Amino acid sequence: MSKLIMMKQSEIKDLRYVLWKDNNCCCPITGLDVAFNKTALDHIHKRFKSDIPSKYNGTIRTTLSSNANALAGKIENNFIRYFGRDSDVDLPTFLRNMANYLEKEPYKDSDNNYYVHPNEVIKKEKLSKSDWNRIKKYYFVLYPNRKVMMKQPTFLSDDVKLLIDDINYIIQQEKREIQIKKDYKLKLKMEKNKNKTIVLPLLMI
Repeated sequence: MSKLIMMKQSEIKDLRYVLWKDNNCCCPITGLDVAFNKTALDHIHKRFKSDIPSKYNGTIRTTLSSNANALAGKIENNFIRYFGRDSDVDLPTFLRNMANYLEKEPYKDSDNNYYVHPNEVIKKEKLSKSDWNRIKKYYFVLYPNRKVMMKQPTFLSDDVKLLIDDINYIIQQEKREIQIKKDYKLKLKMEKNKNKTIVLPLLMI
């Protein structure tokens, strides 16, 4: 007759190792090999803390990878959170149905059209205020022969992106020229100071 053996915390590691070996050093949930130091001993949680342990209440299942064990615990807890402890559907049935559901082909209409959810539609990128200010500042630098300023676009089209890239290049060139001038002035100043004759006052003895 089967007995319920009340384990001590100090005994967990040994049993975790035995079950890990029984699973061929593999996680039963992921199907992947897992190092022993990345495993956890999974157990069936009691419905209530006051419950008396039984075959399906508080007993050890097996050794899982730490990540699989943590996720399994979150799934179990969230199932209770959203469906309650006395749900008309149990967790294993829910998970089997969910696995089948996730593998189903997405909805398509009679014309074989698929529909993209609004949250997944690629949204047009809007032109920022700073980019528009740069365009206004450098537009006629790039196009000196044009007499009329372009209309402010709402979105960043490919043409506008190319325009901004050209403007950014001009700005980088300006910064480079400014830095060259600063370096040149600094060099002249250093050479001037180097060529100065230092005159020391004569000391009266």
